[in-house]
Amino acid sequence: MKDHYTVLGVSRYASAEEIKKAYKKLARDFHPDRHPGNSYYEEQFKLINEAYHILSDPSKKESYDFKLLYQSNHHQPSNHSTRAEEKTYTTPPTPSPARKKNRYSDYWYTAFFFVVVIVAGTALYIGMNRYTAGIHLEEAKTLLLRNQWRQANVKLTEALTFNDALPEAYFLRGKIFNVYLHRNAQALMFLNKAIELSDTLYHDAYFLRAKVRMEIKEYNAASADLDLLKSASSQTDSVYWYSGELHYFLNNYAQAASDLQVFLTKHPECGDCLSKIIYSHLQVRHYAEASLAFSKAIQQGADTTLVPPYLMALAFIGTHDSTRANQFMRQLNQADAFGKSAQELFQQEFSPNP
Repeated sequence: MKDHYTVLGVSRYASAEEIKKAYKKLARDFHPDRHPGNSYYEEQFKLINEAYHILSDPSKKESYDFKLLYQSNHHQPSNHSTRAEEKTYTTPPTPSPARKKNRYSDYWYTAFFFVVVIVAGTALYIGMNRYTAGIHLEEAKTLLLRNQWRQANVKLTEALTFNDALPEAYFLRGKIFNVYLHRNAQALMFLNKAIELSDTLYHDAYFLRAKVRMEIKEYNAASADLDLLKSASSQTDSVYWYSGELHYFLNNYAQAASDLQVFLTKHPECGDCLSKIIYSHLQVRHYAEASLAFSKAIQQGADTTLVPPYLMALAFIGTHDSTRANQFMRQLNQADAFGKSAQELFQQEFSPNP
C-alpha cells in the first residue's frame, strides 16, 4: 500500500495545516509545466495529488490511517499467545509382578486419569476461546479498513467475550468511541484497559489516551502520558508537538519551548512551531534564547515567514541589538497597537538619555 505520508514528507500525526503546506510546496516543485517533457515529474506530481486527495479529507484520512495500522500489525505476533499450553504426562510404571499389588493403586490411577482429562480439557477450552477471539479481532480490523466501524465494534465485543485480555481489542474500541462516537469517557476506559493488559509500552494507546485527556481537559494526566512517551525509545516527533502545544496552552512556556524546539529540529517547515517557541521565550523574558531560536531556524532552512515581526522586534530589543530590532520595526504598522508598543519599547531602550 502506498505511504501517502512519505510521499508528502510529513509524519503520520501531522496536522492538516502541515499536510496542506507540504502539498503546496511539492506541487509547485514537481509541476509538469516547470519540467516539460519529463515523465518522472509527471508521475511524481500524480502521486503528490493522490496523497493530498486522501490526507486532506478527514473521512478518507481516518480510513487510510486504519489501513496503515492494520498493515503494520497484521503479521506481528500477539502479546498473548493463542496456543494451548502443551503438557506431557508420563504413564506410571507398571508394578513388578513380583510385588504384591496394593489394593489402593487402582484408585490412584483412576484419580490421575481424571486429573489429566480435566487439565487437558481446560487447556483445550482456553485455547479454543483464544483462537475464536483472534478470529473476531481480525474480522473487526478488516471492517475498520472498510470504515464499517459499527460492525467492527460488534466484532470487538465478541472477541472480548471469548478472551477479555486482548489489549488491541480494547485499544480499537477506544479509538472507535473517540473518533466516531465522540464518547470520550468510554474511550478513556477502554484505553486504560488496553494499557493495563499490555506487557510492553503500548505507544499508540498512550498517545491516543493523551489526546483524549486533552479533549476532556485532564491536562496534567495528558502531560504525564506524553512525558512517558518522550522517555521511551519508541516515541515519535508528534509526541513533542502535542506536549509542546499542551504546555503552551497551560502557560508552561519554558517546557513548551523545549518540546517544540525538538519538533522543529526535525520539521523545520513548521513556521507556526517557530512562532510559538519565540513567543514562549519572550513570555519568560528569555530574549537571547528567542533570538537564538530564530537564527538557528534560518540556518536549518526553516520557514520564518510566519513569525510576526513584532515578536522578533521585541526579542532583539531585549538583547540590545538595535540594528536587527530596527530591521523588524520597519515591517510593523506603526498605527496599530503592536506597532505603537514596539516603538515605545524601542525608544525607551535605544534613545539617548537627556
